[in-house]
Amino acid sequence: MLPALHRFCRRRSLNFFVNKFFGMRTFLLIVAIHALLLGFGLLIAGWMTLLMAEADEQAEFKKGYQDARRKSWLDAWRYYSRFRSQFTSTQRISAHWAQRPEARKYIYSGAAFLAAAALLGVPLGAYK
Repeated sequence: MLPALHRFCRRRSLNFFVNKFFGMRTFLLIVAIHALLLGFGLLIAGWMTLLMAEADEQAEFKKGYQDARRKSWLDAWRYYSRFRSQFTSTQRISAHWAQRPEARKYIYSGAAFLAAAALLGVPLGAYK
């Protein structure tokens, strides 16, 4: 009974699955593609975390926008355009970089996954 169970478990291992159905090259390409997707996802998450407005910034924007909207639609449009241009300013992003460690973790993890995807994919010919 025990040798039969051992043969059954050995045959169902990951190595058996990879060699029987895919081959190691294809398996590593699939891993590289998933690392690439995860890396870009983490980079986007980190960037969005850096851009996210804090509660006081949102309250200030809503108050200023409502005041500008009471004056005219053109003033509201100008206020919104000014806020939008300042939203992605380098000064604001660098201040959030220092304040938000989770954004740095997302970006560093995304860069590590992209590096792993490149290390796996380039020798296998994924990016030809």
